[in-house]
Amino acid sequence: VSTQSTGFTCGFVFEHRMGSLRIGDKIFYPLLNTAFRVLPKGTLSKIIEGYKVAAGHRRFGLKFDDLIVQTPEVREAIRRLPRAEKQAREERLLKAFQLSAKNEILPPAQWTKPEQDLPYLAPYLREVNAEQQARTSWFHHLSGPELAKKVGAKA
Repeated sequence: VSTQSTGFTCGFVFEHRMGSLRIGDKIFYPLLNTAFRVLPKGTLSKIIEGYKVAAGHRRFGLKFDDLIVQTPEVREAIRRLPRAEKQAREERLLKAFQLSAKNEILPPAQWTKPEQDLPYLAPYLREVNAEQQARTSWFHHLSGPELAKKVGAKA
């Protein structure tokens, strides 16, 4: 697995596909969908929290959303972040790069706490995805019948 956008490793590769699950869409979404229906309430939350702890990003002072691969949608969501949040994100990433280059981690007192590791990018990603879906549906709405007429006339 190659690194993308963050370009460094820290005992694990800082590339995950939570922002764009394109490769595993056909596998992961049905599994998660089934898990929500089958597992007892709260179990999936514990599994997700266990994954976050195992990911190790908190040892570098990062939040989980700092690891999202930068697709065009994610870049637009980052662009829409408030200035203070964007600056804090850049500082966290810079600190993680420096620690990784020195092959170090933060002292445990400075690790990101679970209550601090809240999704800050999710509302902006939802907004960008909703706009993109609206644009796509509008395009199909406008071009669909006209395209069908043109194809029908040429045949």
